[in-house]
Amino acid sequence: MFVVNIVTLVASISSLMLGLIVLSQREKKDTNVRISFFIFSLVTSIWAFLNFYFWVFNDELSVFKSQYAFGGLALICALVWIWYLINHSLKIYRLFIAFILGLAVFILPFTDGLIIKTLIKISSKNYDFTTGSLFSAYSIVLMVIMISLLLNVTLAYKKSSGLMKSQLLYTLIGLSLFAFVSILFGLVLPYFKLPKVVPFDSQSSLLFIGFSAYAIIKHRLMDVRFIIRKFVFYFGLGIFIFIAYYIVAWVDENMFGGQYTIGAVLSALVMGPLFLMGFFYTARALRRIANKYFFTSLYDYQETMDNFAKRISATLNLNEVANVTVDTIKKTMWVDNIAILVGEGAYRPVKVEGFQASDLIHIANKPACRNIISGLKRPLVYDELLVSSNETALPPEDNNYAREQMSRLGIAVVLPLMAKGNLIACVFIGRKISKDAYTHEDLRLLESLANQASISIENARLYNEIQTFNLTLKQKVDGATKRLRELLKIKSEFLTIASHQLRTPTSIVRGMLSLVTEEDGGLSREEREKFIHQAYEGINRLERIIHDLLNATELEGKKMHLERQKISVEDLVQESIAGLQPLAEKQKLQLKLEKPKAKLPKIIVDALKFKEAVVNIIDNAIHYTPKGSVTVKLEKGPSEVRIIVSDTGIGISKNDMKNLFKKFVRGEGILQIHPNGSGLGLFISKKMIEEMGGSIAAESPGKGKGSTFTITMPIK
Repeated sequence: MFVVNIVTLVASISSLMLGLIVLSQREKKDTNVRISFFIFSLVTSIWAFLNFYFWVFNDELSVFKSQYAFGGLALICALVWIWYLINHSLKIYRLFIAFILGLAVFILPFTDGLIIKTLIKISSKNYDFTTGSLFSAYSIVLMVIMISLLLNVTLAYKKSSGLMKSQLLYTLIGLSLFAFVSILFGLVLPYFKLPKVVPFDSQSSLLFIGFSAYAIIKHRLMDVRFIIRKFVFYFGLGIFIFIAYYIVAWVDENMFGGQYTIGAVLSALVMGPLFLMGFFYTARALRRIANKYFFTSLYDYQETMDNFAKRISATLNLNEVANVTVDTIKKTMWVDNIAILVGEGAYRPVKVEGFQASDLIHIANKPACRNIISGLKRPLVYDELLVSSNETALPPEDNNYAREQMSRLGIAVVLPLMAKGNLIACVFIGRKISKDAYTHEDLRLLESLANQASISIENARLYNEIQTFNLTLKQKVDGATKRLRELLKIKSEFLTIASHQLRTPTSIVRGMLSLVTEEDGGLSREEREKFIHQAYEGINRLERIIHDLLNATELEGKKMHLERQKISVEDLVQESIAGLQPLAEKQKLQLKLEKPKAKLPKIIVDALKFKEAVVNIIDNAIHYTPKGSVTVKLEKGPSEVRIIVSDTGIGISKNDMKNLFKKFVRGEGILQIHPNGSGLGLFISKKMIEEMGGSIAAESPGKGKGSTFTITMPIK
C-alpha cells in the first residue's frame, strides 16, 4: 500500500508540474489551449492528492466524496482542453454547456445520499461504500462525457496530418488508458455491486501525464519541450547541490563535531573550491547529456545572440558572414543539412552543407517560391504546413506547393533574410538530428538571427558592390590613362612627322621658287628647270601627306564610301608594279611578279581604293629594303585570292609588330632609312582592305631578315 500511495502522490505532483510548465510558456499563440490544459492538470492533481490524503491521513466520507467530485470535474476540463486543442477557439454555447455540466458533476457527489450514501471501513486497508439513487445516472453521464472526449480526439486524429496527427495520437492513447482505468475502478465495478474501494483510479493519471510528456517532448505538443528540458537541467543541478550540502553536513558533524567548529570552518576553505569545481563540471555534463540524448542544445538565447552579434559584426566579408550564420544555427539547432543563398535577382549559394546546391538554386530562383517566402516574411516551417494553411497564412495552393517542394528536398525550415522589404537571402534548414520538431523558442531565435544576419549580409553586399565599383573605376581610369598616354604618344609622333613631312616640302618649294624668282640669281635654264621640278615634287609630296591625313580621318570617323566593281587582280597588281618600277630601279632593287598558271577569278572591290592599298604595301617594301628584291606573288585559295608581298629588307621586331597597323606609328630606326613616311600608309591600307571584306597580315623572322605582307580577298 505504501508504494501505491507514493505513486498517487507522484501522479498528483507530476500533473501539477506539467500544467505549470505548459502555462509558463511565453508564446501568445494558443493561450486558451495552455490555460485549459493547466486547469485540467490542476483538477487532476487535486483529485490524485485527495486520493493520497484519503488513504494516508483522513478516511472521512467528505474526502471520499471529494474524490468523485474532482474526478468528474477533471473529465469536463479535459473535454474543454481537447476542444481548444482541435479548434483553437470555442463558441460560447459550448463553454456554457461545459460550465453547467462541470457544476453538476462537482456538486452532486456532496449532496446527501444521491451519489454516495455511506462509507464502510472493513479494515485499515479495505473500504466499501453504498451507492445512492443517482449513482447510475451520474456514472452514465460521466461515461458519455468520456466517450464524447475520445470521439472528438479520434475524429480530429483521422482528419489531421503531419505533426498534428502525431500529437493527437499520443494524446488519444494517454486519455484512453486514463479514462479506461478511471471509469473501470470508479464507476463500472461499483455499478456491478463490486463497490470495494481501490486506490487505482486517480493513479491512472500517470498514463495521461506520460503520453502527454512524450507528445510535448517528441512532437511539440503545445510547444513547451524547451521549458521541460531546462527544468530537467536545473533539476539536475538542484540534486547536485542537495547532495553536496548533505555531504558537507555529514563531514562537519562526524569529523569535526559540528558545523561551527574551527575544523569545520577551515574545511570550508577546501570544500568550497571543490564544490565550485563539481558544480561547473556537473553543469557541463548535464548539457552534454542533453545534447547527446535529446540532440538539442540547451542554449541561452541572450548568450547566443550576443556571441553571434560579436562574431558577425567583426567582418564585412560575405563568405565569413555566411559561415558564422551557418555555424551558429548548426550548433544551436543540431542540424546537418543547412544552406544559405544570397542574391536579389538570381540567388547563388554561399554556403551549402548536406543539401544539393543545384536543387536549392533551382527552387530558390523559381518566382513562385520567391513570392511565397518574401510574402510570408517569417520562417516557413514544414510541420506547420501539414496542419493547415491557416497556420501559415498561405493560400491552399501555395501551402500545397511549398509542402511538396520542402518534402522533396528534405527542408524543415526556410528562413527568409529581409532588408528594406526585399528578400536578399534565404537559409534552408533540414531536420534536426533527433528528428524533433522546431519549437517556438527555436523559431524565435532563428528569426532574431535572421534579422541580425540580414543587416550584416546587406552591409557585406554593399561593401562588395563598392569594392567592385572601385575596382571597375580603377580599371576604367587605368584604361583611360593608358589610352591617353597612347594618344599623347601618337600626338607626339604626329607632330614629329608633321613637322618633318609638312615643313620639308614647303621649305623646298619656298627655297626653289626663291632661287627661280631672283633676277640676279645667275641660274642657267637647266638649273631653273631642275629647281622648278624639285618644287613640283615637293608639292606632290605635300599633297600625298594631306591625302593620307584626310583618308585616315575619314576611315576612323565613319563608314567608308565604296564604289564596288569586278576587277582582275593580275591587271591591278601589274599596273601597281609598273608604276613603282622606276622607284625600285632607283633603289637598285629587283621588283618581280609571280603569277599562277591558271587565271585568277575576279574580285569585287573599289578599284581605286584597293589599288591604293596594294601600292602602299609594295611602296613600303621598296622603301624599307636597302638591297635585294621585292617579290609580289599571286595565289588562289579555296575561296579567296592572296597577294603576298615579300622583301629582303630591314624586317620587323616583335615590339614594332604590335603597333604596325596603328596611326602615326613607325618602327624603330625607320626615320634614318625613309624619313619621308607619314606613318599612315599601313593604317589606311588595313582599313580599306577590311572595309572591302578582306584582311591583311604581316610576319617577319626579326630585324634584318625581311618581311612578308599577305592581302587576302574573298572570291564573290
